[in-house]
Amino acid sequence: MITPRSPCFLRVLLVIKLRRRRRQRKRGLYLRPILSNRIVQGELSLVQELAEDPYYHHRYFRMKKDTFQHILQLIEDDIQHGHNHSRPISPLERLAITLRYLATGNSQHIRIKAPPGSGLHWLTSEHLGHVLTEEF
Repeated sequence: MITPRSPCFLRVLLVIKLRRRRRQRKRGLYLRPILSNRIVQGELSLVQELAEDPYYHHRYFRMKKDTFQHILQLIEDDIQHGHNHSRPISPLERLAITLRYLATGNSQHIRIKAPPGSGLHWLTSEHLGHVLTEEF
């Protein structure tokens, strides 16, 4: 007779548990393919390409490369965020996105998954304002 303590009963329970575990959906971090190319084709790679050509850098950000680097040095510590589940947005990317947004009002092509109310532009702009008012 099979009782709750018999080895056969325990094996049946183990098999049932393993089957349930196999049927469970595997969960993972979903990221659209276009956004997963951010490292290769995102704002940071564009900034690095623009750094080689001063004319296009000035047209894109409305400032010289030296000014961009100086501002980055001033606010880098303030806009640095810790690591989370995915690759965090670097201070260079944050500044580039914010300056491009302030220059053109366009934030649609940045390949970053950030909800509209995330405050990426506003937080960086706020730190930018504090640092620049102290310096000038």
